[in-house]
Amino acid sequence: MTQLVDFFDKGGPVLIVIVIVFFIGLFIFFERLFHLARMRSKLSQLTGQAVSIISQGSISQLKQRFARSNDPFSRSIVKLIDDMKSGQLIDKDRIESIHEDSVMKLASGMRLLGTATSVSPLLGFLGTTTGMVKIFAEIRRVGGLREQAQFAGGISEALYTTVAGLISAITLTILSNILWELIERYEAESRESFHKVSDLILEARRKGAQL
Repeated sequence: MTQLVDFFDKGGPVLIVIVIVFFIGLFIFFERLFHLARMRSKLSQLTGQAVSIISQGSISQLKQRFARSNDPFSRSIVKLIDDMKSGQLIDKDRIESIHEDSVMKLASGMRLLGTATSVSPLLGFLGTTTGMVKIFAEIRRVGGLREQAQFAGGISEALYTTVAGLISAITLTILSNILWELIERYEAESRESFHKVSDLILEARRKGAQL
């Protein structure tokens, strides 16, 4: 505990801000990670349920079932049925548009994570600048470099914040790329499932299934 207090004391207030930004980025990463993992684990189950309901010839029941869910796959199905009810032309382009609109929310939080990633090194450089300002202020006060130990505080702040900012930026960049990769995988999987289910819905509708 003493070492931690000493670490923050040497780094100064800018270091505290860097650590706060870093933990905000970590929180966003894990929240999005668990959210994506939960949706991916449910996707095959939801697809199976949709196929089963369609096979019974009840599209209205399909909407009732998926209106209770808030994942992109479920929202896509509900939107497709609503468009069919309104008489809108349903073709491949419209189906793809529905899916794209539904998965847009997956990127929520990613902008904030990107901001934390971009800000971290800038805060590190800010700490470097404030540390150097302290050094020059001390030089001016004592009139030279006779007592190097007097400048240790400014040097520590400059180095600690620079290192912390770069570590935060590198870590959050890696985590952000991992999230984007998982988002792209889920988008591909949900697109495949939605196109499969939408084809079955359109086929059931042609056979006289009621909306």
